[in-house]
Amino acid sequence: PHHFRDPFVFYDQARGCFVMLVTAQRTDYPLAGYGNCLAQLVSPDLQRWTLVEPFLIPGFPDAPECPDYFVWNGWHYLIFSNGLQARYRMARSSHGPWLRPALDLLDGPWGRVMKTAPYHDNRRIGVAWLGTRAGDADDGKLQWGGHAVFRELVQQADGTLGSKFVPEMALPAGAPLSLPIQAMTPGATVEPGRIALDAPEGLAAAAISGVPHNAHIRLTVAPAPQARRFGLRLRAANGLTGGYPLEIEPDARRVALYDAILCPLPALDAPATLEIVLYDDIIDLCLNERHCLINRCPGQHGDQLTFFCHNGAAVFSDIIITSLSSVPDWRKSETDGETLRDGGAN
Repeated sequence: PHHFRDPFVFYDQARGCFVMLVTAQRTDYPLAGYGNCLAQLVSPDLQRWTLVEPFLIPGFPDAPECPDYFVWNGWHYLIFSNGLQARYRMARSSHGPWLRPALDLLDGPWGRVMKTAPYHDNRRIGVAWLGTRAGDADDGKLQWGGHAVFRELVQQADGTLGSKFVPEMALPAGAPLSLPIQAMTPGATVEPGRIALDAPEGLAAAAISGVPHNAHIRLTVAPAPQARRFGLRLRAANGLTGGYPLEIEPDARRVALYDAILCPLPALDAPATLEIVLYDDIIDLCLNERHCLINRCPGQHGDQLTFFCHNGAAVFSDIIITSLSSVPDWRKSETDGETLRDGGAN
């Protein structure tokens, strides 16, 4: 009697029938409150349906929403969302056993309720949504709607999934910018396109100034052994003042972009590529072309990009910053080109 929504239908080749997954809850589950499940109905003809045992009871205290199922290169994948965050399971057959990978998320907490579809050349695209912040404040609650977020899924050799930016959807960018760079502390050595930080007992930092509000940033970071915490501060105003931290902690296998976190990631003590898009109030990160993390950050507007390393050493190299061209304002009317104001249209 609870939920019974978000149906997803697929044809199961192994069983020779159609399967409908439905967000539901078993009221007879022995552990009260944890019977939330994907109910399973089967049909030979899409007309007559029979309710059978649940497809999966994932063991969360909230309902598994918006299911998605697909087969890709010999692996079967099941996606569902808890707390609006898309999780996935993997199996070698349509009936499991469904394995949970160490990192079962396809994006951070604000890339919400991802669903997927096949694309040409055996590719697969995921689409989530990024809500707006209440009051356009950095600490405002994430609201419904906002922007669609497109990802290309990445399948590793062991069948685990990740995500990266969709190449065809890259925003137009200009030529690489030549921007002033300065060492801010002892232990910082700078040159065009390269920053080396060495702070075994404290903090070292350097900064690039004049970064456009809408920018594309690409770099490689190589931490020394035992580096504990390093990263960037985006849209900073004065070194480590203001802006939004992008922190990498190898020991915890953790990456955080302001209040969005991915953990546990694969080993983070090796050289890694970072690709960052700053656009309006959106900050979007792709790590090693296999993990994405997005956030809505409307409050800070500084033009500094600060590099830091805390208790260790790291080298940031191949730093390329370009300005992003504006895209058409989605609020423009398609018929007369006038901007739609509050109350003008929804």
